[in-house]
Amino acid sequence: MSAIDIKHSRFEAAKDEAFHLVDQLSGEDQAAIITAAGVPKLACRTTELRSVLRQAIEATTQSQAPAQIEDALALASQIPSAGERHLVVISDRPLP
Repeated sequence: MSAIDIKHSRFEAAKDEAFHLVDQLSGEDQAAIITAAGVPKLACRTTELRSVLRQAIEATTQSQAPAQIEDALALASQIPSAGERHLVVISDRPLP
């Protein structure tokens, strides 16, 4: 994610995409934020509050640790959901 083969780093481009997705949420939509570098972690619990989601995205930091996409997907599958679920993965690595 540190490559700068685009306007700015891939990491900053990923954050920009995440901000864009949060901005597209309707008032009733909920989302959670999971980071996948090193050991995946829940950076923000499921919430409908865009400001909280944006703060979690802003607080993420770049890491040189490889992304653990499979483990992040497993973590995502454990998040309870009362309705329809959609999973969005933002990465510069091919997905499994």
